[in-house]
Amino acid sequence: MTSQEKKIKSVLTDESFDKRYKELDSDNPIFEDSNKMINDYFQVNNISQKFNGSTNHPVNIDQVLNEGFYDFCKSLDMEDKQIGMTLSICFSNYFTENFDFQLYSDNEPESSLRFLTLKYNKDGVVMSLYPFEYTLKVLNKESTYENLYLKIQNQLNQLPNKDETLKEMLSDIKNKK
Repeated sequence: MTSQEKKIKSVLTDESFDKRYKELDSDNPIFEDSNKMINDYFQVNNISQKFNGSTNHPVNIDQVLNEGFYDFCKSLDMEDKQIGMTLSICFSNYFTENFDFQLYSDNEPESSLRFLTLKYNKDGVVMSLYPFEYTLKVLNKESTYENLYLKIQNQLNQLPNKDETLKEMLSDIKNKK
C-alpha cells in the first residue's frame, strides 16, 4: 500500500494529543447506566438477544433500535441527544472492553458531532471513530452498528506499521523536492 492508500490524516506528538484529548474513565457510571438501559429494554420487553454474551454488542444495539428502543426512550421524555449519548456510550463500551479502544472527549473537535472519539492505538498508529456522529447515522437509518463493527474488525488487521509508513512518507517528500 502506498501512503495515500493508508489514509493518514494527521501526525500528532504525545504532548499535542494529551492537550487535545481527555480519556473518559471507564468507571464512570454513564458506562454502566447505558448498558443497563439496553439490557433492561431486552428484559422488560422479553426480547431474546441475537448475540448472546454482550448486551452492548453492535448486533444487539441494532436489534433494540429495530424493536422500538428509540420510541421507548421518547416515551420517557428523553431528548434525542440523551438517546444518542446512551447508544454512543453503550457502543463505545463494547469496543473499550473487547478491542482495547479508549474513549476520549475532544477539546478541539472538528465538528460539533465529534466531541467523543474512540481511539485504538497500535504502536503509535491510531485509528479514530466518532461514536456520537455515527449514532446519528444509525438513528437516521443510513447505516447500522453492525456495519461499522465489521468494518473495524477488518481495518484492525490492516493497520500500517508506523516506522515503515514514516519512512515511506519521508521518501515521498524527498522525491517531490
